Amino acid sequence: MKAMDVLSAFEGGRASFGLTELARHAGLPLTTTHRIVADLLVADVLRREPDGQLRLGRRLWKVAQNAGREVRESARPHLAELFRQTGRPAQLAIRDAGHSLLIDVVHGPAQAGSPSRPGTRMPLHACATGKVMLAFEEPWIRSGYLTGTLAAPTRATQVDSGALDDQLAVVRREGFALSVEEARVGTAALAVPVVVGTGYAVAAVGLVAAAPDARRLREHLPVLRHAAAAMAVDAVRWPHARAVVAAFEAQPEV
Repeated sequence: MKAMDVLSAFEGGRASFGLTELARHAGLPLTTTHRIVADLLVADVLRREPDGQLRLGRRLWKVAQNAGREVRESARPHLAELFRQTGRPAQLAIRDAGHSLLIDVVHGPAQAGSPSRPGTRMPLHACATGKVMLAFEEPWIRSGYLTGTLAAPTRATQVDSGALDDQLAVVRREGFALSVEEARVGTAALAVPVVVGTGYAVAAVGLVAAAPDARRLREHLPVLRHAAAAMAVDAVRWPHARAVVAAFEAQPEV
């Protein structure tokens, strides 16, 4: 659908676009984009700011909130406890195609300006939560991802498929991913997978810090792993988790 092409332009975390710029990102003619945007504005899926910039509207936000409600309600107590013990913004993400989709974030008032917010999507290879989910994928899925186009949100993002494959092997062996300024300049994150079944990552839980504090995030690895294990007990009942496990188990042995 062309409307999805328009909305997909916001997936990289960009907050607003002018109409011409939005058409270019969507890969659509300006006249087509103008027509689609007009319909989306009426439906409150998009909204137009006084300066003419287009942003995601309240209706789309409500839909996104409802989509992850069961996962959030189940994981929120563990996420809150993780924040209480570490003092770091704690986040939960699930895989959405080739992206890590942030479902929930718990942080304090002083951290309210954190760029991470529910609904944020980042390429799997460009963030800590994405890397642990990608590392704990089936090899053929991981290989397919690495043969695709690897976007670079920042200069620090690893986009060499061979080097990234080596990184993911280390993540699988060590059980965590540390990302420094790969998703956003000035930000670091540590994440571990939420694993069910015989090793299927259905989500990732992480902690966020300023880039200079990246090394100190490792101090919280034990409590982060404990939170992920606690979430995994409930995760077997998440609808998307059941689908992930079923898909893995349906794959023929090679």
